Amino acid sequence: MKRTITDKNNTLSSSALVSLDAYIVHINKITKNNTNDDHHYSFILCIEDQSTVRVVKYLSKVPYCSLYNRLKESVRSGRGASITSLREQNDQYTCTMSTKVIDKDLNFRPECIRVKNINILKNEINNRLCTVEAQICSISDEIAVVFEENEFKHVQKTITSTYPPNAIITSYSSLLNNASSTFTRSGGSGTYFYEAIKVIVNATGNYTVQSNCSIDSYGYLYVNSFNPSNVALNLVASNDDSGGNNQFLIAYTLQAGTTYILIFTTYLPNVTTPFSIMAWGSARVSLTRLNMVSSTTSTTTTTSMITISGPNVINITGIVTNYSSLLNTTSPTFTRNGTLGIFYFEAIKVIVNATGNYTVQSNCSIDSYGYLYLNNFNSTNVALNLVASNDDSGGNNQFLITYTLQAGTTYILIFTTYLPNVTTPFSIMARGPARLGLQYINMRNGSGSITTVTSTSTTKYSTFTTTTPVICNGSSIRLTCPVQVVTNGIIFTLNPPNRNLSGGYVIPNNTFFNLNDSSTVNGYVRTVSVRYVQSRLPTASTRIWIYGIIPILGGYMACSQYLVPFSQISTTQLKQTYNITANVINVFPGTYIAVGIQDGLTSIATTSGTIAFSVGSANLTSNIIARTPLYFRPDNSGFGVNVSYTIMK
Repeated sequence: MKRTITDKNNTLSSSALVSLDAYIVHINKITKNNTNDDHHYSFILCIEDQSTVRVVKYLSKVPYCSLYNRLKESVRSGRGASITSLREQNDQYTCTMSTKVIDKDLNFRPECIRVKNINILKNEINNRLCTVEAQICSISDEIAVVFEENEFKHVQKTITSTYPPNAIITSYSSLLNNASSTFTRSGGSGTYFYEAIKVIVNATGNYTVQSNCSIDSYGYLYVNSFNPSNVALNLVASNDDSGGNNQFLIAYTLQAGTTYILIFTTYLPNVTTPFSIMAWGSARVSLTRLNMVSSTTSTTTTTSMITISGPNVINITGIVTNYSSLLNTTSPTFTRNGTLGIFYFEAIKVIVNATGNYTVQSNCSIDSYGYLYLNNFNSTNVALNLVASNDDSGGNNQFLITYTLQAGTTYILIFTTYLPNVTTPFSIMARGPARLGLQYINMRNGSGSITTVTSTSTTKYSTFTTTTPVICNGSSIRLTCPVQVVTNGIIFTLNPPNRNLSGGYVIPNNTFFNLNDSSTVNGYVRTVSVRYVQSRLPTASTRIWIYGIIPILGGYMACSQYLVPFSQISTTQLKQTYNITANVINVFPGTYIAVGIQDGLTSIATTSGTIAFSVGSANLTSNIIARTPLYFRPDNSGFGVNVSYTIMK
């Protein structure tokens, strides 16, 4: 493998320490040695000639290294770095006690992190790393998969179902906020919010616990007791990123009758977030929130654990459907059943393909309320057709509705709040024997008292339909996308007012759209304007994608795309406007315009006044071909992206 190293002399010595100017593209987890009780880990660098270098760091019996955390920060930032004081011998690199990671602007970008299609990979006969993108439509039992590519690679992987067959799944939802308990986590510095969760199983066996939230999480598992002032005491397992998407995943053999304490916290200090925990294994897992109460005397501070009896836990064994949205000041309003005042709400059409018992649960940072209606919903007569309602059965002031849904029958779920005049981002999780269709219903204040959801005129979906259904997860779904329309030559500009820059930016290699900025007209997108931040402007190799996005089946689908030509991309201008070829991105009311940045550095500036939804990929080509839903996540910081566009209508 050819390697190019940049240092003062541009040469290497087998005995001298060297520095590598590179991008850190992958870090393996800290692992115990096979031959002794010491530990090690390795990381991969991409250097200027696009070849890769593996560097090993050897540790003692204590599986902790401050350099490891610094490497992860560099990966997240997407910046280049100078990795100093490495020892090289026979093309093998190891860290020394003096090794440091120093941020450095480099004049190249790592090709190995760019998503490539299979045709390009077939033509690359080399020993470089690459990144590929795949759409998973069905997960079954373990399947042995062999990847073969030229004489360099013959790798066998085992692809395993996310949840093993017959596993019993338990979910837990909660929130870290400024009132949460704090400590200094193991291996970190600063103050971290955390939540302690009591874990009990009735049957000894192997169990897995995984986090789910929009920020980088960290998990610790303790046996018998947890002392926040001595975080190493009784610790049996910990994890940072094994769950993917910066989420922890802990697999451990739990003993029946033994008390364990799971600590949910964050990788970075002073971060708050809603979160959920999924636990699965051969038997039900009891998850109960523990209240950490501190008492202070003149000389000592002690901490005790008190069990809270509130219902945080829901046992599930079915297929999960997710839905995310936002209540804001433009949402429809009503006076909910049994109360006074004005309440914002969102109506969601529930489509059932298989009769059975289903559970629908809310997740947000405020006290929510849910109503389920049969066939239609009348906002001026909220008792009419009501079949179920709930306030707090989901725990943490979230509603949970369990009901037997009939296939072919239309239901309407109303998400609202316990208190009047409250806005919030929220998500819905539905579970049952089959996937549900969850579709947004557009209800306008004063537009009529009754909305019948069987009418296509009430929803944000076009009547134009794909010619053949798409098969995914064992169900047939017929999806809709905008088609070319005849325009009258009038240009409509969607440039939201009162959007002030918030001083931040969104991370690259994602696709973003603003939830408040959907199209209100039919036509095609003519231009898209994007504002970047000064230190994160596009480079000569940045790829920028523009998408037409529609909400569908509890998620969002990319219907059309436009790859911005390199000739239109500036490396010096903060605000840039890209011209879109006519009738490439067609829109109807309810269509969103999204921007995907495929780069390790380039970032869009954030604004106040809306909320951005994102998905962790910049190239959505495979989704457009497959016509399957994507699950965008809201940015819990409450910021939007500085994007505007014009439509020829």
